[in-house]
Amino acid sequence: MADMDLRQVRELGDDPADGDTAKVELIGRELEIFVKGFVDPDTGKVHNGTLISRVLTPEEQLKVGRTAGRMAGGPWLNLPPLEQARILAVAQVAVQIREPPEWFDAWAPLVDDLLFQIVGQCRAHNQRYLRAGRAEGGETTGRPLVSVSSALFAASADGAGAADAAQPRARRPRGGRAAAGD
Repeated sequence: MADMDLRQVRELGDDPADGDTAKVELIGRELEIFVKGFVDPDTGKVHNGTLISRVLTPEEQLKVGRTAGRMAGGPWLNLPPLEQARILAVAQVAVQIREPPEWFDAWAPLVDDLLFQIVGQCRAHNQRYLRAGRAEGGETTGRPLVSVSSALFAASADGAGAADAAQPRARRPRGGRAAAGD
């Protein structure tokens, strides 16, 4: 230490020494999902296969939403929750799974066990790829991936008031006159 000047001390922190950094296993934009032992209800044939999940782009995320809306065929809120979940799952799998085998295309929308297991894998893939609140090993850290702030929410140090500021304000009717009760 006596032979080091400050420049050398600063350089010590520039490159991490071997073993100094935690290894983070990154996951690819594409993921193989293995399906084993799906029995075709019509033929009894056992299907095994590999599906390719590709993380959705923003445009594809919108496509999932549009597809789900069209599949609903009416007001979304009038559908039972299980039907909403099924429609969202079918739409996501239809967009996110690339070049699936014919048997999967035919049976995934009809067999809940197959559909919900695959959409679970797709959703986990998206979350892990984007590392949304995940620590090494996949545990939730309890803290967000990113922190965002501005002068708009500087009213208090703990962020109280941020929810108030984010609430929409009631608009006055055209003409500037207050409505009855204002």
